[in-house]
Amino acid sequence: MMWAVVIWAFIGNPGWRDDIIDKAISTLIGNTFVYFVFFMVIWIKSLMKKNDKEIRNAETERNNITTIDNDRSVGSRETSVPKVKITMQDQLQGTDDTVAIKYLSDMAELGDVSAQFELGLMYAEGRGAAKDDAQAVRWYRTAAEQGHVKAQNNLGWMYQEGRGVSQNDDEATYWYLKTAAQGDAEGQYNLGRMYQVGRGVAKDDAQAAQWYQKAAEQGHAEAQYRLALSYATGRGVSKDVIQAAQWYLKAAEQGHDEAKYAFSIVLSAEGK
Repeated sequence: MMWAVVIWAFIGNPGWRDDIIDKAISTLIGNTFVYFVFFMVIWIKSLMKKNDKEIRNAETERNNITTIDNDRSVGSRETSVPKVKITMQDQLQGTDDTVAIKYLSDMAELGDVSAQFELGLMYAEGRGAAKDDAQAVRWYRTAAEQGHVKAQNNLGWMYQEGRGVSQNDDEATYWYLKTAAQGDAEGQYNLGRMYQVGRGVAKDDAQAAQWYQKAAEQGHAEAQYRLALSYATGRGVSKDVIQAAQWYLKAAEQGHDEAKYAFSIVLSAEGK
């Protein structure tokens, strides 16, 4: 009975009915807007959290990279595979010499130090162009003056031999000192020879032995043989047959014929 009265009142009173509907719609719209704002706030907060996480991850990665770089710079440890340095020779491997020298010339003129050294080699050996010691010296010097260690050694040798320049032992020794100071085994050996024979410097067997030692320890076979001779004869070092035999053997293992013969003599003497 009560429900019948309510239904009659709703149907029989259009004004009251419309008022109820309007209020219901207003409430519904209001609630919908509230829900919409609520969910938008939640969505924006989730985006902000995600962004903050990404920023923290990026900062962490950047800090890790900085730590690795700092470790590598002080040499405390290696944290990744070292980068392989592609040399000019690698790039030109299998290339026709005439093409290679044109490429090297262009690069050398642009200031590429490796190209300048390689171009000097090409001219010194007559590869890709007519042999030209003066051009070889020109490009060796250009690279050597920029600190290229192999160019410094080769320029020293050109002065020692008088190829492309007037023979000058002082200049040869000057450039050998440059390359030897950078730890180059060939330069150290050449400087040792200059001290041993007294060319460009005062003859000094002790200095010769010291430079031979530095080069020998890097595996330079001729320096190992010369150092063995120094120990065998007591020139520049205290005579030491055992040290002599050890260095003869090291050189002999690299195929040095004179060292092989000398080591066999030492063995024969020991066997008697």
